[in-house]
Amino acid sequence: MGKLCRWAALCALSILILDSATLRAQEVLPVARAHAEAGRHEEAIALLTAHLQRNPEDFDAQVLLGNVYGWAGRYEEARRTLQAVLEARPGYQDAVSALANVERWARAATPFAWTVQPSYTYDRFGDGLGSWHEGSLTLRRETPVGAALVRAARAERFGLSDDQLEAEFYPTLGRGRYGSLSAAFSPNGRLFPDYRVGLDLHQSLPHGFEISMGFRRLAFSEPVTIYVPAVSRYTGDYFFTARVFVTPDGPGTAASVHLSARRYLADGRSYLGVRYGQGSTREEIRGIDDVALLDARTIGADVVRRLTDRLDLTLGTAYAREERVAGNTVGRMTLATGMAIRF
Repeated sequence: MGKLCRWAALCALSILILDSATLRAQEVLPVARAHAEAGRHEEAIALLTAHLQRNPEDFDAQVLLGNVYGWAGRYEEARRTLQAVLEARPGYQDAVSALANVERWARAATPFAWTVQPSYTYDRFGDGLGSWHEGSLTLRRETPVGAALVRAARAERFGLSDDQLEAEFYPTLGRGRYGSLSAAFSPNGRLFPDYRVGLDLHQSLPHGFEISMGFRRLAFSEPVTIYVPAVSRYTGDYFFTARVFVTPDGPGTAASVHLSARRYLADGRSYLGVRYGQGSTREEIRGIDDVALLDARTIGADVVRRLTDRLDLTLGTAYAREERVAGNTVGRMTLATGMAIRF
């Protein structure tokens, strides 16, 4: 535990000292895109507006600002911003495309306010016992105060099946601050917990940093409580996160450390990601297989690819070596896929 905590502290410190300089101009766009994609439009607008006051000829930032205004439903401001770009640079294709999108959204009144995402996850275990199959359907709604979603999931393993209903809300709490609330319920509690609740508070800091503190409570046969501190940083097109899961239940406190990195591509939605975890949890605990662990080492990769304005494809894979309570060590291969459809 001592070595693990020291490792977590070193990982967080290494992120914090990457750069103590003020947010560089090339960092503004990916940070603003990340805010906007998470539904934090006002934070993205404030960041881009301040940047353009210092760099009035950054046309890429102006185009992004026009897009964010459009996503927020502020169509007149979007038009003025993009038309100003075209006056300075006639025929600038990114601005032309963005302005066409804004006009289409204005006619529809609610541009991409809804997202539907079917997804499927498959886990294969090295001991040859039953595989985990999980399908889900998520409905997400962008609102002026933050994103809200509901999700229905069904899992199967060992000839058993179980259902779960879940709701999440990501309220904007002021400049640079937002939260996430989640609650899930399983009517049978065979593979999922009887209930699961979560709460996180996120705070943006200067130089592209963000810190958060979270809480989880899951009702299996023995309830599980987890505390989740995290530190993140946006730098250039990259987003780094160090997260610690601390579980004080049981005979002693258990902990795990999870590190992840994403590289966002030019469209602002697509990214490539890698992640690594070590400790008593493989990742966020969702099902009964995730609590029967003494230790796990996990490496994974994720891809989100924008196909069109309305479609995103999600692919993910991971491999874990899990030391289980029963005393055996099992390999676990995970494959996941999903399709986000905006309308």
